[in-house]
Amino acid sequence: MRGLAAARAVGRSGRPLPGWTPRRTAVAELAPAFAAGPALAYLMPTFHNPLGAPPPPPLAAYAPRGATVLSVGSVTKTIWSGLRVGWLRAPAPVADQIARLKTLADLGSPVLDQALTARILSRPRPPDTEPLRRLAHLEAALRARLPDWRWRRPDGGSALWIELPDMDARVYAQVALRHGVEVVPDATHIRVPFTLPAATLTELAERLGRPWDSR
Repeated sequence: MRGLAAARAVGRSGRPLPGWTPRRTAVAELAPAFAAGPALAYLMPTFHNPLGAPPPPPLAAYAPRGATVLSVGSVTKTIWSGLRVGWLRAPAPVADQIARLKTLADLGSPVLDQALTARILSRPRPPDTEPLRRLAHLEAALRARLPDWRWRRPDGGSALWIELPDMDARVYAQVALRHGVEVVPDATHIRVPFTLPAATLTELAERLGRPWDSR
């Protein structure tokens, strides 16, 4: 959140926007905020995506010709957390100015990291099907142990966002703690990872079932 902190440091105030889900039209929801003529729009549509749904197109995809829209990203999230290399897409004059300022700030990104990133991106790996197998294993285990629980199969991500029927998920989380199980809840859902080994996923479903049985 350094961008927000920097804005506050120079006396700017922000206006929060509603979160995006697959059932919403992101651009239409942003229209009222832009009607006020903000100096800057700072959007992170993929920051929290519990459903694992495809993110909306970047705001730059809707920008009229000549608009100043900057898109930034990082291979830290998509490839490896130890690879601290990011990217910027902007009009050429803006990108050149930012590049000069970055050079003054830190003398540039490490050459080895940049070279490694370029090598990885030039040799894309085939899709990894192991997460799909583990997801299917967890879904089968949950259906067998907790048939009343509901979820939408995600299109990406690493966890199921499970809806608990007729129970506040925060209450379930407290009951689960008494059984030695810690979950991440909101009011109606819990997050359950599916990237673990199959044996662990089987045990996970069983251990989630114990506090549910005792509710």
